[in-house]
Amino acid sequence: MPVSATACPRPPSIPREEAARFHEEAEWALAAGFPKRASATAESAWALGRCDSGIARLRVRAAFGEVRELILRDDPALASSWLERANQGVDAWREGLQIEPVRNDTIQQRQWIELFPEVADGLLQASLAVGSASAQIEEHAALARLHESFAEALREARQVAEHQPPESALLALVSLVQGRTARVTIANPDEQLAVLRELFSRHFPQDDDKVRMQIRTAFRWRRASASLPSSLQSKRGLNRQLPRNEPLERHVIALLRALGTPEDRFLAESISLEPRHWVRSVADASRVMECFWAMRDLLATDGALFEQYLEFFNVVRGQEPDPECKRIYRVRLPEALLPQSTPPMEITDHEFSRLLFIHLIAHAPRSHPGFESLLHFSSYTREQILELQTAIKYYAARTGTSLRSLQPRTRNGLMNVPAETAQPSPDGIRAPTTMPTPASNVTAGALPVTRFILPAQLPRLHLLAGSFHWENDRLWFLASSSAGETHPFKTNWHLFAYTPDGARVERFDLPAGPEPIGNDPQARLTISPTHFIVDAKNAFLAICDRNTMRWAQYPEIKSALTVQSLLDGDALYLVTDQGKAFVRFDLRLRRAEVLASTQRHPSQSPLDQPGLGFNRVWKNRANEIAVAALIDPTNPPLSFVTVAAWSSDTTQWRLVETNQPKTALNQPVRETGALQPAGILFGISRPIPIRDGQGFVQFRPLFPPSSDRAVNNDLYLRIRDQSNAPIELPISFSLPDGLSLVPPRVGITTLPIPIDSGFASPSVWVFPITNGPGFWVLPTREMEAYLAARRARQAGAPR
Repeated sequence: MPVSATACPRPPSIPREEAARFHEEAEWALAAGFPKRASATAESAWALGRCDSGIARLRVRAAFGEVRELILRDDPALASSWLERANQGVDAWREGLQIEPVRNDTIQQRQWIELFPEVADGLLQASLAVGSASAQIEEHAALARLHESFAEALREARQVAEHQPPESALLALVSLVQGRTARVTIANPDEQLAVLRELFSRHFPQDDDKVRMQIRTAFRWRRASASLPSSLQSKRGLNRQLPRNEPLERHVIALLRALGTPEDRFLAESISLEPRHWVRSVADASRVMECFWAMRDLLATDGALFEQYLEFFNVVRGQEPDPECKRIYRVRLPEALLPQSTPPMEITDHEFSRLLFIHLIAHAPRSHPGFESLLHFSSYTREQILELQTAIKYYAARTGTSLRSLQPRTRNGLMNVPAETAQPSPDGIRAPTTMPTPASNVTAGALPVTRFILPAQLPRLHLLAGSFHWENDRLWFLASSSAGETHPFKTNWHLFAYTPDGARVERFDLPAGPEPIGNDPQARLTISPTHFIVDAKNAFLAICDRNTMRWAQYPEIKSALTVQSLLDGDALYLVTDQGKAFVRFDLRLRRAEVLASTQRHPSQSPLDQPGLGFNRVWKNRANEIAVAALIDPTNPPLSFVTVAAWSSDTTQWRLVETNQPKTALNQPVRETGALQPAGILFGISRPIPIRDGQGFVQFRPLFPPSSDRAVNNDLYLRIRDQSNAPIELPISFSLPDGLSLVPPRVGITTLPIPIDSGFASPSVWVFPITNGPGFWVLPTREMEAYLAARRARQAGAPR
């Protein structure tokens, strides 16, 4: 539909106050997550003559908010509706470009063009959500209208961008949008070829190499994808296999090769090998490596450019079929730094990366730490490491960088030269380094853990490590399993009770409920004297009466699960609706009450503000339920918080703090038992925080790296109590005879070693496998006997 410069009406007799009220209502509705209401009120304000850039921006964002809301309903019958809203959003963007404040102001023009990527995201979401071929045929006319309108918007955006100052970088932004959408929006092959020819040969007044790289790495030939935000914390992917057109594909590949630049030849190779499988053939991977080597001079000039191209290269090249046995590639590397550089060379991918690293640091104008990601020291010979050390010394001297800051690190600390010397193979080709066979993880004097519990033989059984509770001399925990081959993505939920005496396991199945969003089902278990409570993330709340063991399910209550729920008497307090609502559930009456909601208007509590994100619930000293909400949920580490408290006695809210840093909050200290596990230590790397701040998983050697007794895979358990310093104990895990969980690979049997914090109960210590079907148990009496023997040995040791 044509867009004129007078698209905004100007009724002379309508009071401005009414349009302002519609504008205010639209801003609130969009912030509160009601795009349909926001769209209606924004259109009303526009019709009443309020035609500034603010209301124009609201019209665009509300229209595409409606698109996302309709798509998330997973109803194909709504396709015509979301396509109509998407077309409305594109037209609203074009109309906004023509209003007087934008048309006559360079700054507002730039800000309006910067909104264009959001329009492109909405277009891709609406187009790709029409997934099936029959639906695409049925909605062909609506799709064609939407793509035609977007093509006009793209043309208008480019016209404005070309007249902006070069430093605005708007032409680059519009070109990136064009590259992302070309294969989806252009159906005619001749038009596609013309657009791609012009796009790939385009140069830019600023950051030419960087922009051309972004266009090439974002372009996909055979598959289009877009993310669909379903909450502040999660996104859902939309994908569509694009129709093959082999003659056109060959034309594009020939075009790129004819352009002659290394990056164009690399893109041509990536299009011809666009991933359908993760593993490439040796010949295909060799060609990709040669194309990437040809870009070495470009990559050496800019570290950021190198990092993005390296990520793309790793995708295009594919994975090794077996990480333990490296393949040999035949590649031609002009100006390679080895004596036997006559093409073709036969090398591993690790040696290819090492040679590329040496070339980059020899030609880089400045130091860049990202180059070191190419190095894999465990696969190098003594001569290769010496060559690296020499190159790094010259690199440090030339760039003026501290040698220590450039010194690459290995698993055992600073790079050191191994004692053995690699021997060449009989045919003169350097043989790939053989991976050492890991030593047994049973260390002399270690605390042995030999009991492994598999609670049930169910398909894809997955224990929730954070759900363990000790109650009535039994260990209670949750697990999920697959519904079977006919419904591989449907989740069944189970409550288990493990009795250490006799090692008995009881299973209580929950009733079938709605499928959770995403492929990683999560749930939380809460136990009261009378009930079991299971809240499955974004799925349901389930309550079980402990006397009858009968379940009742409430699918309308969808826990966010990112916030710990609070049980207070017969009331359960939890955050729902993806962090936007705070709910009280009465266990006795089985009734829910919304105490606060960011989507409630008018406000009924201090937390009824659009844009907040509830992130913590606790009971304060005044016996009130305190709730903290992030001011900016999209940036939790830096966001300030607002805190309000709700009294169950008066059923009233009071504001405690507003817009305060999180560090200023006074929250109760978590109480722990006398002795608690605080992590398992093994290897050496960086510390990783353990859940709820109990400690760290740290990787460290049993002996100093220089010692000939150094072993890298010894395990340590760190334990602590409330009064003494942490104790580190060597610990070993071994499977019972006849139990095999992971099949041997290349002659190495892998043990399911837990890497999460354990759970201590009065009877047993529990070490769950991360994302696994079972857990290790260690009787508390064995732990106490081991500690007593250890103290006796230490007391008798000579000083």
